[in-house]
Amino acid sequence: MNYKLRISEQAQKDIESIYNYVLKDGVTIAKKQANLIYSTLEKLELFPEMGANLSTYTIEKNDYKFLSIKKTYIAFYKIVGDEVRVVRVFRGEQDYLRQLDIK
Repeated sequence: MNYKLRISEQAQKDIESIYNYVLKDGVTIAKKQANLIYSTLEKLELFPEMGANLSTYTIEKNDYKFLSIKKTYIAFYKIVGDEVRVVRVFRGEQDYLRQLDIK
């Protein structure tokens, strides 16, 4: 079964922010990183369970899954029916649990 990939407006802004951050290293590298993020997220259409359950690592129960992208970025998403909804994408060094308001 193929799932529909939905990337939230906030996740789009996150990817744009990552692009702008990496842009200091050059346009080619920034485009490569953005393409890496999008191509990895597209794999969720076929393999929505490839990420780990976030609640395994937190005190609060939640329905987020997360996916490490080349140990540099982390995408957070939820599976809702036949959709994979990407909620946020962070650089690994960001305080993403605080951003998601999860303990």
